[in-house]
Amino acid sequence: MATSKRDTLIVGLRNAYALEGQAISTLENVHSRLEHYPELKAGVAQHLEETRRQQQLVEQSLGRFGVALIQHVDQLPMETRRQGLSFRGDVE
Repeated sequence: MATSKRDTLIVGLRNAYALEGQAISTLENVHSRLEHYPELKAGVAQHLEETRRQQQLVEQSLGRFGVALIQHVDQLPMETRRQGLSFRGDVE
């Protein structure tokens, strides 16, 4: 089965969205532990906001292709959960 350029782009965007989400989680964790380092904490906070904006841009790009993000794992079909996917929308 040949993979179209569109399919490849959507997979890349999905991966980028997931990576940004992981970065947000990590930055939030680090940020919460920097109370004794205010300058560093401010830098991490700035990076966290930039990362959130980046994730929003990726989400908007996915939306242009008709790919909707699922906010809760419980909304996923069981087979999809087993595969570890967190998106819905058919790729044409």
